[in-house]
Amino acid sequence: MLQANNESGLEHVKDLLKPGLTCCLLGSSGVGKTTLLNHLIGESVFRTKTVRKKDSKGRHTTTSRQLITLAGVKL
Repeated sequence: MLQANNESGLEHVKDLLKPGLTCCLLGSSGVGKTTLLNHLIGESVFRTKTVRKKDSKGRHTTTSRQLITLAGVKL
């Protein structure tokens, strides 16, 4: 399992990605899909919000869907 705050498990996720393969990130709002994508890209390309202190839950941030090509990213 990937821990967004320390990138633990990121290499396992990268191992699942193969050239020419199309993958989809699915999950409830605020679970870290965009954070995972930013980690795979290697920089904060997409905006995210911090986890709420009150209940330690993520915040809905992304309002659109798009296909992202990880060209040039070392997987």
